[in-house]
Amino acid sequence: MTVLDVLKKAILILQDDELYKGALENDEEFESEKELLLTAYNQAVTSVSTYFPCSFTENFQPINGVVSYERFTYNPYKIKGYKAENNSSSIKILPTEIRCEGDIEVTYYYFATANNVNENYPFEGVVSVDNLIYGVLAEYLLFKGRYEESSTYFDLFLKALKNLSYRAKKPKIQAREWY
Repeated sequence: MTVLDVLKKAILILQDDELYKGALENDEEFESEKELLLTAYNQAVTSVSTYFPCSFTENFQPINGVVSYERFTYNPYKIKGYKAENNSSSIKILPTEIRCEGDIEVTYYYFATANNVNENYPFEGVVSVDNLIYGVLAEYLLFKGRYEESSTYFDLFLKALKNLSYRAKKPKIQAREWY
């Protein structure tokens, strides 16, 4: 499922036929609405990323002993771990770069944002699109100044995320055996 499919479903809930036809079918009059919808989608996906972090692993060769975060495929918000060819005690994780002496493999968390509406939805199988739509609508309606409606969708979105994260982290306790 693509970002465009998610946005179409969200607009169908709003029952705005003009917006549906114009913003999502490349009408230039609605270009600002399309950007606003994409921004709302990115805000909602960033919220999902805090509950269900996306991780990625990359290998780097340092330039002058430095690996800048600008070289990463995605924009990292937290370094999960690293493996170095040489002594890992010489590695320093800094706010803008990693300092190391040899090649390094870095695993990090990132926020899954979309640059255009043709990208794929990254949480398929983890968070249903129906739950994400609540977040998209909450952000979009907030941008439009429709605060009460936004609050309603935001509450539904947070409740869905909390329920999903609780189920994902719920401990499994084996049943006791009685003799």
